[in-house]
Amino acid sequence: MGRLGIYFFFGTGNTEIVTRLVEHSFAARGWAVNVIRMEDVNNGTQELNIEQYDLVGFGSQVIEFGIPRVVRRFAKKLPTVSDNKKAFIFRTAGGVAPINYNVSKKLMRMLKSKQYDDCYEQIFSIGSNGMIKFDDAIMKQLYRTTTRKITQMCEAIESEERHYYYTGTVLRIKMGIVSTFAAMIFPLLGKDAVVEKSCSQGGLCVSNCPEKNICIKNGKIKFHSSCSACLRCVYTCPKKAIHFRLFSFITLPDGYDVKKSLSEKGNYDEKPNGKIPAFFKSYVEE
Repeated sequence: MGRLGIYFFFGTGNTEIVTRLVEHSFAARGWAVNVIRMEDVNNGTQELNIEQYDLVGFGSQVIEFGIPRVVRRFAKKLPTVSDNKKAFIFRTAGGVAPINYNVSKKLMRMLKSKQYDDCYEQIFSIGSNGMIKFDDAIMKQLYRTTTRKITQMCEAIESEERHYYYTGTVLRIKMGIVSTFAAMIFPLLGKDAVVEKSCSQGGLCVSNCPEKNICIKNGKIKFHSSCSACLRCVYTCPKKAIHFRLFSFITLPDGYDVKKSLSEKGNYDEKPNGKIPAFFKSYVEE
């Protein structure tokens, strides 16, 4: 069919899972697919060679009700193309609802300014890694629905269909203000982090940080002021040694491991035990 390049950024696993599902769906249709992490391009360990692809996909989680710092940095590095290269955007979020319908608009404007034809936009949900934890049964049903929706998205893109999200002007302006404010606050999130004495200084948080915002200095873990708010450091620490003070409400007390939740015993039609998210019914039945 052609060559597809998928550039993605993930924090705690949701977008990584969705990216692999997109990869496999296109590959099953005969596409030659390359998957590249945006942070590797940003950090200079991966070349940015857009011209080799017939189609380009950009995937990331929703942070700041907009696009994460990593994605913004990556988008600025994108070359201007001369052939209106087809592109699609997929995002993951803790809910598919109108408050998230404008999260990709800035990225779309950046792509358009560089002559990309962003032909498709889709938001998927598997789980929530912050504030509200979904029951494992809910996550499994969201995963199954997301797999189906990804197949539908790939078919639609091949058929040159277009899909975008829209909201009224008032909500768009409100969420734009919220996103702007969050983009100023979230980079400082690391300054609110506390590292407990249980820290073994194994360096996993340092090597995992997509913004190189964490270092070990004088035998202590230090955070700078360019946090992407992806929460990798919090949820992947084997000692569970990192938490926030003022922003403790944004993380889940028991941690977040989407792969573990999806692998837990129980079928995908099991009745949820926890609170059902407001968007759940419309998402799985759409």
